Amino acid sequence: MKKKYLTTYWLDLLTYIILPFVTIVAVINVVKGLLYSTFSLSFLLALIAELVFICLYILTFFTSYKRTKPAYFFFRVLIYATAVKAALDFTLTEVTNLEPILAFLVYFLAVAILWIYPNEKYFKNRKELFNKESGLKFLLPSNEENKKEKTKKEKKSKK
Repeated sequence: MKKKYLTTYWLDLLTYIILPFVTIVAVINVVKGLLYSTFSLSFLLALIAELVFICLYILTFFTSYKRTKPAYFFFRVLIYATAVKAALDFTLTEVTNLEPILAFLVYFLAVAILWIYPNEKYFKNRKELFNKESGLKFLLPSNEENKKEKTKKEKKSKK
């Protein structure tokens, strides 16, 4: 049986850099909002939404860190949730003269093309990474076997 190698650069970037950064920024925004905002219904709804996102970021980080099966689910939920959030944020900035629903649809279409489609394709191809019994090897720059293969290739090319 031929072994399949999959790179995990984007997954590692999401897990170890983007998720912690976004979580820290979200926590700072919540604290800043609690300190400097007046408490209104819209503020409380935004606060609840931000707290839900923080929980989603943390769950995704911990499940992705261990490459468990729920991580695949959480990443896919996160992809769609951030797309809806980004489209809503762009819609609420009122920089266009479009009706709010039309503006949301236009922004969501743009986010779908730029964010949802590439991530869906990436995670569909790497679904097996979240199954520990799949027998896949991760192709990382620090992987010892990868280093051995490179030295073998270098020796062959010198001959």
